[in-house]
Amino acid sequence: TASNVFSIDRDWKWEQLTFIPILVSIVLLTMTALSTYAKPEHIMAEFARCWIYMGVLWLTWVYDPEQHPNGCVAVQFQPEFKSCLSRAETDVLWWVLVMLIGTLLIHVLVNVLYPAAVDNAFWGKGITWFWRLREVEEEPGVFTYRPEGWFSCRRMRIQYTGEVDVSTGLPDGAGAWVADTYHGEAMRGYWDQGVPVAPAFARQVGT
Repeated sequence: TASNVFSIDRDWKWEQLTFIPILVSIVLLTMTALSTYAKPEHIMAEFARCWIYMGVLWLTWVYDPEQHPNGCVAVQFQPEFKSCLSRAETDVLWWVLVMLIGTLLIHVLVNVLYPAAVDNAFWGKGITWFWRLREVEEEPGVFTYRPEGWFSCRRMRIQYTGEVDVSTGLPDGAGAWVADTYHGEAMRGYWDQGVPVAPAFARQVGT
């Protein structure tokens, strides 16, 4: 019968073609990683969106109409709490929930705890201990550092061009400062012993 043919085809589909959602998931994750690396804006939101897209993909893939003959809703409260989700659907939802919670925890670490440590300059040792700031001896006014500290192997450049107090070696007068990372600051204005003062113009390098 037609129903038997459909059942055979469906069983073969789930058993033989599972590589399709796996491949699509890998493509989604790779695209998200590459796009956030090239343009690091709203990274946590982008990955949260990726997990949700992957969850919808896998829920669609594992959905079996035969396990929902009455079109029941996900959760029933009468006569007692009972889930209509299949084991596979429940696993997918738990996986999405775990990934979203993990993303939230990373967001708190990166955007709350890490900035707090930065504000304290890692208790006075951040410049050399975390960011590994080094002066480029061949180029006056140029330094290199690791923008993500321990979490990065790449080194980026900071450069100051302008007037300097010869007695202290600090920027003093008109000058320009450029940090060439995506979120680095490009600032042109006036300086007083290394401290920028008004008027000054600044923007992010990547925006």
